[in-house]
Amino acid sequence: MGVIEDIGEGTIRIAARIYGAINDAWSKTEENRIYPFFNRKGIEYRDYMVLKAQLAALLFLLLSVLYVFGLINTNIYALSLLVGGYPLILLPRLRDLYREDYPAYRDFFLGYLTVAILLVVLKTAKPVGHPLLPNLHLVIFSVIYIAGFSYLFKKKYGRNYTYGRVIQGGPLARVKLNYDLRASVKPTVAMLNNDAGAEKGDIVVVEVDSSLLNLRGRKPLRILEVHKE
Repeated sequence: MGVIEDIGEGTIRIAARIYGAINDAWSKTEENRIYPFFNRKGIEYRDYMVLKAQLAALLFLLLSVLYVFGLINTNIYALSLLVGGYPLILLPRLRDLYREDYPAYRDFFLGYLTVAILLVVLKTAKPVGHPLLPNLHLVIFSVIYIAGFSYLFKKKYGRNYTYGRVIQGGPLARVKLNYDLRASVKPTVAMLNNDAGAEKGDIVVVEVDSSLLNLRGRKPLRILEVHKE
C-alpha cells in the first residue's frame, strides 16, 4: 500500500504543478493580451468577468444539448465539464465586483448550469419520449424550465433602474453604464437627460424601459438622481 500511496501522491503533485503552470500561463496571456483588447473596446473589467462567465455557461449548455441529441460522444462531453465549472471558479470574483447584487449573478449562472445538467439526467433516465418524437420531452422540459426560471428570477431580482457614471455633464449628460443583470442592461455609453444636475464623475441612478422582449438589453431612458452612497 505504501508504494501505491506514493505513486498516488506523486501523481497529484505532478497534476497540481501542471495545472499551476497552465493557469499561470493563461493568466499572463489574459492579462497582457486578451483583456487589453476588450478594454480598448470600452469593456471594463467587471463586464469582462461577466462576459467570460456567460460564454462558458452558454458553451456548456450548447455542448449538453449536442450530447443529449447524440451529436457528441461521452468522452467529449466529459471534457466539457471543465467548461461548465469555469463560471463557478469566477463566482468569487463576481462576488467582490458586484457585492450586494452578487446573489443575482450567482443564481443566474447556477440556473444555466442546472438546466444543462438536468437535460443530461433526463435524457439518461428516459432516452425516448414519444416514439414519433423521441426528444419531445426534452424540448417541453426546456421550455418550462426557461420560462419558469426567467419569471422567478425577474420577480426576485428584476428592477427598472441601473447605475451609471457621468463622464460628461450638462443638460444632456454622457453616462457610462456597466453590465447590469438585474436591469437587463448591457455595457454602453448613453446620452441622457440630466434633470438631476449630475456632474462629471457622479454615480447616478438611471431609469430603464420596461419592455418585455429585451434580447438586446433594455434601453436607458434618463437620469433619475445622483446616487448617494
